[in-house]
Amino acid sequence: MALTDEDDIADQTAAWFTRLTSGEATEADRADFERWRSADPAHAQSYAELQELLGTLDTAFIDEFANDALLDRETRVGEAATAPRIAWRPWAVAASLVLLVGGGSLLFQYSPEREGAYASASTAVGEQRTLRLADGSIVRLNTASKLRYRLGSDERSLMLDDGEAFFQVAKDPTRPFIVTLPTARVSAVGTGFNIRIVGSKTEVAVTEGVVTLDSISGQTGASYRLSKGDFARLGHDKLAIVRGMQSNPATAWTEGQLVYENRTLGEVVEDLDRYYAGRLILDHGMVGNLRVSAVINLTGEDEVLRVLSDQLPIKVERMPNGDRRISARNDKGG
Repeated sequence: MALTDEDDIADQTAAWFTRLTSGEATEADRADFERWRSADPAHAQSYAELQELLGTLDTAFIDEFANDALLDRETRVGEAATAPRIAWRPWAVAASLVLLVGGGSLLFQYSPEREGAYASASTAVGEQRTLRLADGSIVRLNTASKLRYRLGSDERSLMLDDGEAFFQVAKDPTRPFIVTLPTARVSAVGTGFNIRIVGSKTEVAVTEGVVTLDSISGQTGASYRLSKGDFARLGHDKLAIVRGMQSNPATAWTEGQLVYENRTLGEVVEDLDRYYAGRLILDHGMVGNLRVSAVINLTGEDEVLRVLSDQLPIKVERMPNGDRRISARNDKGG
């Protein structure tokens, strides 16, 4: 059966989507895409609808149909002449799935009970992960983090339930980018910022543009504007903001480093504990009050602890269960 014009547009839409979200798209690709999208209102509508639909698909739903979607598409559809030539990869599953449903055309009532559903992503202890969203935004998840997200037609909604993430937001004034946290909400249009959840506190560091930080718990009920170089720590009814920092240690992890400036060893150990499976246990006493100023590369745990023990009068012992005990070292190094 010959493909209809609607089918052809659907194929081109999915091909452009996979190319632009592959991480390999060039400036020439983006210029070609803009020409394709502006050439016909149906192109622009098709791409916008695909973005909205994929924002509602959760990862379990995509995984369930991934293999069949790819196999069926390879046998059913040839490459469209006006679409970019690309190889189908795992991140193309969602687009191929949309092509499958409805026999080649975009079908947006794919599953009524899933409307409004959030896709999810998470990292294990010590793991980091980069997500490329359908709108072109990039999210980097740090260790032990949990994120949910949905890209709608009027809003890009994300929920960071735990951990830490850096957001590089694609500009789209018509769809605000909103990250909801247990105690706060961060809104942006096109910017870069880091968010970390620390117990009942939320830390936000802005690297580019402007964001709005809103408290959604406690009695503060206020809204704060943060610009490039600003760092905010929001707790229950308490807020601290440092303005115009030239460099912010909060984002060093995205470069594979941890930066500590006059922090206590207790604070450093608590932070490092996020990255390794075995616990770091401080002995009782004053050892936790030792001050630390260091740049630590996120390599193996042994190397990290060696750097600390070289700088401080401490010793590190491995316990039978894999935990590490940190205690004061006497003057003789014992």
